[in-house]
Amino acid sequence: MNARFALAASGCLLALVATSGCGVRKEPTAATKVDSIRLTLDRNPSPSQLCFYSAQAANLFSAAGLNVTLAPPATPGTALQDLSSERSMLALASLPQLLIARGGGAPFVSVATVLSVPLWRLATHGKPDKVTINYPGMLVVARRSDLSSEGGVVRRFVQALARGCSQARSNPAPGLKALSAAPGAGPAKLAAAHLKPFLPQFAPPKGKPWGWQSPTSWQATLDWMTAKQLLGNSADPDAGYTNEFLAGQGL
Repeated sequence: MNARFALAASGCLLALVATSGCGVRKEPTAATKVDSIRLTLDRNPSPSQLCFYSAQAANLFSAAGLNVTLAPPATPGTALQDLSSERSMLALASLPQLLIARGGGAPFVSVATVLSVPLWRLATHGKPDKVTINYPGMLVVARRSDLSSEGGVVRRFVQALARGCSQARSNPAPGLKALSAAPGAGPAKLAAAHLKPFLPQFAPPKGKPWGWQSPTSWQATLDWMTAKQLLGNSADPDAGYTNEFLAGQGL
């Protein structure tokens, strides 16, 4: 892969909304209107998505002026197709899925990390396997064009979701109830039984805001997939992620 595709590992992370320099952003205190967002999940409702359902149960999205629809994908792992067709504004995907889509020319950008390790590793409680690379297993992904035109909406969504993750960790019961009531979900008791390995993932990294995307992790995954010849040659030359929309980030 051409060196221009490499991800920046230090300094200002690429701001996808027109900005200059880096600084601490003063967060908006209230929305002036209600904006609708459709987000395609990575699979049918599951404990790994508890942050989203906790945010809904606690009315955190509505408090941010958002009307959020959480929609299962047609089949697991196809959420990014809804971004391509503009059916959804946001979608959930793993880092390898995002890099493959970008390698095919899709102008997608991750705006937050929800799970910093692969979903299968959490589901199997970290049992040994033959795959040595570690990578984010759930990212919130958007189209690059929407980050310019709807940046404020994305920011409110990401930060309401961060509060949803905090709610999920402190009191998971309301989120589990909302999750179990969603179409395609299993019973709340079953979800609760599989929740434990996910809860630590909902906490922000030490010294970073919730959703922080590690340049080191991104670069390691990119290098590994490039070495395995898993990527196409049409990748967007810009970085495939931004921390611009996290709390306290940007200008």
